[in-house]
Amino acid sequence: MNKTIEHLYVIVILLILSSCMPAPEMAPGAIDGLQYGTTLWVANEALTEQIGSFIMARGEQTMLAAWMPSAKQIGFVLLEGGRTKAVHEAILSGGNVTSYDTFKTFKSAMETDGWAFIKSADVPTAVLLVVDGALAALTQAASWIAYTPVTFIVIPFAEDALPEFMRPEMH
Repeated sequence: MNKTIEHLYVIVILLILSSCMPAPEMAPGAIDGLQYGTTLWVANEALTEQIGSFIMARGEQTMLAAWMPSAKQIGFVLLEGGRTKAVHEAILSGGNVTSYDTFKTFKSAMETDGWAFIKSADVPTAVLLVVDGALAALTQAASWIAYTPVTFIVIPFAEDALPEFMRPEMH
């Protein structure tokens, strides 16, 4: 078998196995980044006031937070001001995740830092518009991908027409 193909198989297997591994444990209070889809999930959970989520504000800042049970961590998104562009950029750059021992510890730490609880009705309109628009776009893209037929085209090549790295080794 071609060594290049063997190397590709090993790389694919390692990628699959690494994606199945649990995230490493974080020290209490440590902060890490969230991917875009998870950031939107956290924002939606908070804005729809689901159990285990909350919204806090401090001056011009808004924080949307939700407990992520599968990760046993708290995801949150910090939004500056109520301008649509600033909110959009904050959502695109991704939220954060922290691993406080309990949800209560996280909430009390935020209250100590000057954050106050608010309801989704008090959230700036720009936040609602951006999160709703981003969720709609993500849903549209996912449904388009799910219903798009995949076509594989196999083009036979003469062995000498293949690039050097794709040619089978002769024993």
